[in-house]
Amino acid sequence: MYYRAVIVDDEEIHVALLRNSLKRLKNISVSGTATNVEAGVKIILKEQPDIIFIDIELEESNGFDLIHQIKDKASWYIHIVIYSSYEKYLIDALRLPAHDFLKKPYSKNDFGIVINRFFDHYKEPNDGISSVSRIESLTSKPFLIPSVMGFEVLYSKEIVYFEYNPQLKQWDAVLSNREVVKLKRNTSAHKLLSFDETFIQVNQNQIINICYLARIEGNQCVFRPPLNDMKTITISRLYFKQIQQLEMN
Repeated sequence: MYYRAVIVDDEEIHVALLRNSLKRLKNISVSGTATNVEAGVKIILKEQPDIIFIDIELEESNGFDLIHQIKDKASWYIHIVIYSSYEKYLIDALRLPAHDFLKKPYSKNDFGIVINRFFDHYKEPNDGISSVSRIESLTSKPFLIPSVMGFEVLYSKEIVYFEYNPQLKQWDAVLSNREVVKLKRNTSAHKLLSFDETFIQVNQNQIINICYLARIEGNQCVFRPPLNDMKTITISRLYFKQIQQLEMN
């Protein structure tokens, strides 16, 4: 499948960087750019892109105004990414019908995460895809999680488990792509569990995403392929009854 992208940003250097990143992808092309809300609305309605990258602080206008106008006028699904230098807009982005946030300047990894989320939206389950791909195709709401780098926008479907490091006194989020996001020290287990009902604590130092659990062997968690080779996670006695109750439900 081939996708079209539009960039709305008044800083040429950031438009050029994003355009170059998108050019490296074989199935996404930049069908237009704009520097303000009026021009952005026109190009979006004309080109009907699948994904748009919108800066918030535009020439004599505001990117949020563009989002509201597009929401009212567009008759097709558009994947909206807030493309900004300021993390202060991240929370506002999640409150609006925006689907992701890409902070300037972005790393190759940050760009890859945003693009993979976009592709995940268009995945349709079929008999030939893996269990993990099925999980990734599910809809889940984004949430802000405090990391050592500031804030991360994550989806519950991306997280396989959380693990507490007693020496560093902090939690890590282990993702389905096997990357590890280090969280701020003041992040508690209670806070992590509150993000999504699919997160279940299995021992004092580990919280798993029940969607990735294939089975329990004895007191060991076995994840769905291809993540079944991940580290062994043991369910402690204190939490085993809770897991058994989930199984019965």
